[in-house]
Amino acid sequence: EDFYWVKDGVSSLRVGSIREVAQAAMAKENDLQENVVRMLLAFIDIYHGLIETLTPKYSSYRLQSARGLPLSTFRDTIFRLVPANVAQALSSMLVLKQTWAHLDLDQRTTHGVSRDELVQAMRHLEDSGEVKV
Repeated sequence: EDFYWVKDGVSSLRVGSIREVAQAAMAKENDLQENVVRMLLAFIDIYHGLIETLTPKYSSYRLQSARGLPLSTFRDTIFRLVPANVAQALSSMLVLKQTWAHLDLDQRTTHGVSRDELVQAMRHLEDSGEVKV
């Protein structure tokens, strides 16, 4: 059984369709090392042209104040710089540690906010110079 194409009941893909896969999860599910999965997918891409690697999609992020402010003020910064509904979602998902705030997008409760909106908000925070992502 092919570990890539048959997963989740999908036996084929239409030309131009996008199927996202997590290489780490694929390696774990199939008892392979992650670099082996990367090489197999690269082989399929290079020699057969059947797949294409897109921009990686991260499941978790670490955020830190770029100005050295304590993390206790971090939520205030978020609410000041991004729309309220997105700020509320980010704030509820943040886990504050000593130096970094951790954000796990795979464990999110969306609050009516899409993943793309959350990622866009983090880019905006980073572009503002207030937050390191």
